[in-house]
Amino acid sequence: MRHIEIPDLKLSYNMPENLAECSTKEYLALSYLVLQYLSGAINYEEFRIHAVCKLLNIQVSSKFHADEEIMANIYRLSELCSSYFEDTDDGSKKLILDFLQIKIAKVKTALTTYYAPEESLFEITYGEFADASRIFDDFHATGDVFNLYLLASVLYRKRKPFSKKRVIYNANKIEKQAKHFKKYASPSFIYGVYLQFVAFKQYLPTAQIPWGGNFLNFEILFEGGEAENENTIPGIGADSMVFSLAESSVFGNVEKVRSTNFLEIMIHLYDLRKRDLERKKEEDKQNASSK
Repeated sequence: MRHIEIPDLKLSYNMPENLAECSTKEYLALSYLVLQYLSGAINYEEFRIHAVCKLLNIQVSSKFHADEEIMANIYRLSELCSSYFEDTDDGSKKLILDFLQIKIAKVKTALTTYYAPEESLFEITYGEFADASRIFDDFHATGDVFNLYLLASVLYRKRKPFSKKRVIYNANKIEKQAKHFKKYASPSFIYGVYLQFVAFKQYLPTAQIPWGGNFLNFEILFEGGEAENENTIPGIGADSMVFSLAESSVFGNVEKVRSTNFLEIMIHLYDLRKRDLERKKEEDKQNASSK
């Protein structure tokens, strides 16, 4: 957090330096601005100005625009929002998404409240992750915004009556819920959910999970992937692992694999990959000694 004081106005603020430090209200406000920025509705400087005004609760009026000194001060303050982005090799700006916590715990629509997992997306089932990943890829392939409503419908559900536990995930109901979200949920919510999922997917290849006094580095699950080319036959993403695990019967049939906790599946895959790497290392060692 940055502490900002404006003595002339007798005002002081604590301004988040990145999305990870934002409250739910701040995160929702900035999510919508990010959507506008990425869609080309506003440019980078306009994003910063709108963002700092949202974060500092500054009401920008026509009087502000007419006062060059005020606008100059707002512009200087807006430079603080550059910390939300990092520069890429091609000179563009990339939003920093280095958070795992659920930024939007729930959303209220017409007579209904839908809830996210309590702590992080590691709590979802593997089926939820597979469906969310497929929908995520569909959005990037087609640009169809309805996929974002579907994504939110995978990750947010009602609670059971008189319970804090959410109802069991049912993939057959997400389209109906997505239509409900399209009618009642705000773009800030929908795009905020999308950014949460992007942050989660970006974190996975670098995740270090505490286990038995050690840390399991998930990097070994993502390294060494074969580059795609025009002759590559498209894969089916996370759904492929569902079928592979079902064939092995370790977790049961397809439905049982899909209903298994995502982290449990990832730890099993980590163990398989670790053993495979150790076996390969031993084979390379034996081959070297036989020469």
